[in-house]
Amino acid sequence: MTLLDPGPWDPAIHAGLEAAVVRFGLGGPDHDPDRPPIAAFDFDNTCIAGDIGEAVLREIGRFLGRDLVADYIESVRRHGRRVGYELCATLCGARTPADLEALTTRVLDRELAAGRITYRPGMTDLVDALHEHGWEVWVVSASQRHIVLPAAERLGIPRPRIVGMELAIDPDTGWL
Repeated sequence: MTLLDPGPWDPAIHAGLEAAVVRFGLGGPDHDPDRPPIAAFDFDNTCIAGDIGEAVLREIGRFLGRDLVADYIESVRRHGRRVGYELCATLCGARTPADLEALTTRVLDRELAAGRITYRPGMTDLVDALHEHGWEVWVVSASQRHIVLPAAERLGIPRPRIVGMELAIDPDTGWL
């Protein structure tokens, strides 16, 4: 039985993934009927080739007339990833979650059409196989959640299983 296209995988990894999907999935010999098996993946440069967060930063930077990706890289170089992540969160903070998701959808469509971001076929197959065998599939990302949501949903991952950085929402403005 072949669940996954062997093309993108090292043969040993392909065999191990297929065996694990079946072994721990619904009806498999090691399936626990009281708990579904869980798989969690990073998103940028794992599920997709590319970085949706950086693509959205580039778009916001175009509007502001600044190279925000360069600002982010410099912040990380000088002060560490935490400061870089805080910079990204701050740049997204003047938007509502719906606005940020709409912006991400437009950017994602453009980046996919241009081939600058692509869904990794092996990961798409793997997520589909996991779903078919009763696994809970999660995305856990260091990117802003409302940026990852529209992109991860296209893999069939439900919103409640997409975890990313979140800012508190201002109750008066609805902004992040």
